[in-house]
Amino acid sequence: MRPNSKGALAKNASVPLWTKQYTLICIANLVLFTAHYMLTPTIPLYIQYLGGNEVMAGLGTTVFSIAALVVRPFTGWILDHKGRKFITLLGMALTTVFFWGYNLATAVLIVLALRLFEGAAWGIADTSLGTVMADNIPRERFAEGMSYCSATCQLALAMAPAISLAILEKAPYSTVFLVVSCSILVTLFITTLQIKYHPIQKKETTSQRLRLLDLIDRNALKPCMVVVLYSIPYAALMTFIASYGIEKGISSSGFFTFMAGAVVVSRLFLGRCIDRLGSDRVIYLSMPLFFFAPILLVISPSVILFYISAVFFGLGLGIMMPCIQTSVVSSAPPHDKGRATSTYFLAFDVGLALGGVIAGWIAELIGLSAMFLTMTVPTAISAVFYYFCCDKTHRRTRASLEGKSKN
Repeated sequence: MRPNSKGALAKNASVPLWTKQYTLICIANLVLFTAHYMLTPTIPLYIQYLGGNEVMAGLGTTVFSIAALVVRPFTGWILDHKGRKFITLLGMALTTVFFWGYNLATAVLIVLALRLFEGAAWGIADTSLGTVMADNIPRERFAEGMSYCSATCQLALAMAPAISLAILEKAPYSTVFLVVSCSILVTLFITTLQIKYHPIQKKETTSQRLRLLDLIDRNALKPCMVVVLYSIPYAALMTFIASYGIEKGISSSGFFTFMAGAVVVSRLFLGRCIDRLGSDRVIYLSMPLFFFAPILLVISPSVILFYISAVFFGLGLGIMMPCIQTSVVSSAPPHDKGRATSTYFLAFDVGLALGGVIAGWIAELIGLSAMFLTMTVPTAISAVFYYFCCDKTHRRTRASLEGKSKN
């Protein structure tokens, strides 16, 4: 929907967005993702520190994503059929426990096992919090509200890896694990004592019995395929950029800062761009940026190009992901938002699982530089797929032309 009149825009602006509940959820989301992103570059390095190779480092990302992938559909069903509070608190509590567990992990297999359990806990936690977030955003400002909340994820991405890598320069891995374990308690406190959960709308629910076909929002499958393809190079980036920076003698902490800064900047203009151009055209802007980002990363060991690549990654990711997420969640009725949210995150996890193991395998065979270059392929495929399967403007034009040819 494009609000073309000033009156419509003024009416939407009069609806309060930054309520106490919405603000608390944003804070909880920020802390949760900060803890998560502190571990993202740390775990692959820790696996290699314990004697693992690049395949094992990539496997750490893969097992995490597979576990999250398995639990998300069931989490979405529980959220829509049994309520929000219990499953949200369960996810936060389990995440806290497994984050703390890394303090005791001293072997690669133990780390991988913890990564598996952490992935399951994470799949419950962020799916639940994402659904609670959607419950507390007024429909008139839904895209704006989702954009701001997703910006907290990117703000976490800007801070967290830089913080964890800075800690590792002066302290052992146990210090990072301790900081992560303590910070996640803030989210657990907010979700337990501060957030009020909306009751589910049982009258609109067709069945209280669990059926496998009900776990996935089939209307979201096509746009979520684009999310899968985008997540593959993202997994490669998050898993191996720290190792690549060490190999090239460049600080990778700055990479995350530039990347996330670009994402945050993209959020400032994204809503207006969608209003003026439509979501399809805006999405096409992200694809060349995301395609050329890995090329800039490896074309030269220059620090400048290294950080320009980070900006391209950030802009490409910052435009594409919220557009797809907003489209998927906003089109779902209130009683199906849990399923829609879980389907979106499920696609993200599929891409991360594939990307982690594929990138690790390729890097082991031909090196990190060549591996990053191969990550342009999923982005190119996503552009073709989106044009033919998801682009509403393209489909309307094609249908119009077919109608004229029949006449």
